[in-house]
Amino acid sequence: QNTLSDSDNMTEETTQDQIIQQNMLSDSDNMTEETIQDQIIQQDTLSDSDNMTEETTQDQIIQQNMLSDSDNMTEETIQDQIINQDILNDSDNMVEKKSLESKSDNKPNVRRVMVFIFGLMLIAGVIILIFNFIKGGSSSHKATLFFSDYTYSKLIPVKKEIKNEENREKKLKIIINELVNGPVSNKTLPTIPSNVRVLSTWLSDDVAYINFNRYIYLNLPDNAMSEIMAVYSVVNSVIKNIKGVRRVQILVENVPIKTLKGLTRIITPLLYRSDLVKNYKGD
Repeated sequence: QNTLSDSDNMTEETTQDQIIQQNMLSDSDNMTEETIQDQIIQQDTLSDSDNMTEETTQDQIIQQNMLSDSDNMTEETIQDQIINQDILNDSDNMVEKKSLESKSDNKPNVRRVMVFIFGLMLIAGVIILIFNFIKGGSSSHKATLFFSDYTYSKLIPVKKEIKNEENREKKLKIIINELVNGPVSNKTLPTIPSNVRVLSTWLSDDVAYINFNRYIYLNLPDNAMSEIMAVYSVVNSVIKNIKGVRRVQILVENVPIKTLKGLTRIITPLLYRSDLVKNYKGD
């Protein structure tokens, strides 16, 4: 009985050991299955990594191709720019050449134009001269001015070249200014002091008005004949040269005065005096 009991105990222990071993084998199988699953997962990961690496490689190849295309396009652009620059240079050379040819061709034309203009100017000058000749005038003519002799007793008529002026008032001013300027030779004496200025001149009917500054009397020599010579050199010169004038009124700074030095009355317009003119055949 004890032997059987021991045998049962051993059988039970053996059974327990077998169960333990069976559990261990089951655990081992589970571990093996997990290991296989991990390996599968790792294999998938490696496969994905290989795929990614392959895609990256393809992207790099595409980028490399794009860079290569870009380099080719840059090279083509540079070549195009060089070609365009050559075209521009050729165009500039052609323009410069045409400009030189145009200048060379224009030289004879410029000469022709200059000759034509010179001819027109010459013709215009001739026409003006003919017109003046037909009109009966010239650029100047001789006026008769009266200056004093050396004794201040007579007026001597002197021919003097002055500008030919058809306008009577302009001619009046020219006559008076020439009289103030004095004679051109030493055969006569001036009658108007050198610092006298003509302020204005004008015509009204048959009267000529001559307006002097005050030096006409301030700087006049203190003798009766100097006063007479000054007054009638103006009166006779104006009436002799200005058509239609019969009398002359002398003013001093726009005011008629009685006399210059107290002897010859000039308050009213004066007439020509031939008795003061010397029959002198000189200038």
